[in-house]
Amino acid sequence: MLTSFFGKSSPLNFLILSLYVLVLAFGYFFKNFDGTIEMLSLGEVVLAIILVIGSLFLTHFTIKKNGLTLGNSFGIVLLSALLLLFPAWIFRWEIVVANGFMLLALRRIFSLKSPKNTERKILDASLWIALASFFSFWSILLLFALWISISIRSHKRFRYFMIPFVAMIGMFLVTTAFYLFKEDNFSWMGRWMAPISLDFMAYKPSTVIVAIAFVASVFIWSLSNRFKTASSIIKKERPNYNLVLYVFCICLVMALFTEQKDTGEFLFFMAPMAIIMGGFIEKPSEIWFKELLLWSFMLLPVIFLFV
Repeated sequence: MLTSFFGKSSPLNFLILSLYVLVLAFGYFFKNFDGTIEMLSLGEVVLAIILVIGSLFLTHFTIKKNGLTLGNSFGIVLLSALLLLFPAWIFRWEIVVANGFMLLALRRIFSLKSPKNTERKILDASLWIALASFFSFWSILLLFALWISISIRSHKRFRYFMIPFVAMIGMFLVTTAFYLFKEDNFSWMGRWMAPISLDFMAYKPSTVIVAIAFVASVFIWSLSNRFKTASSIIKKERPNYNLVLYVFCICLVMALFTEQKDTGEFLFFMAPMAIIMGGFIEKPSEIWFKELLLWSFMLLPVIFLFV
């Protein structure tokens, strides 16, 4: 049974999920292959898939290190399934790179629950967010998650709130100097600041609608359960427990603002969504129901591959 197999965290689980993502991601690639792809584009696809598999490891590390779930693999199981339910990221390597930098920032943001090396953690998170914004501008909104994380800690100081500004200004100056040397102008700013798009026509295919409806239903159910059980969370774990939801909301806005809409932008909020739904599945409830949910998530990408 999937619940018992993935109910523990082990390297074997990660290996199986990596192969699952690898095989189906290439399956989706060849399904959409029109015979005209260039070697450079193929390299970008391979890079995107490798980086996404790496993001599974990074997400699992963040979950385990900060106790975001109860020592199981449900979070990355659901993340693997979400990646394959909405596989448009395969052809958008820049989104994958931005998401990778965001996950590195989130690792630091969640680790602020410990008062050790706070300034360094905030600086690291700020720099990762700045780098992410060069690949997808609206990644910069993750700074709000950083400020929220600082504000909910008992060991906060005023200077902590200023560190992200210093980091962003420093990165801006370095980038400006680089492009002045390379291009002798400030045109990089126009390429960096992307407009907001609200064109959702790419969501029209029936498989996309079904996938969104299914995931949204399970997520809303998980969210309602999270609100009900919030009071039972021990005090020291409550900041990160609530922070996951704040991060999801910010990443959702980030995805809504992105210039290109083809479901590839869903990658931004998949990790916090998977953590929230994983927290629901690990709660004591009917085994058959949890089993049905996990099987549904794992099999739907396979079914959609052949539809």
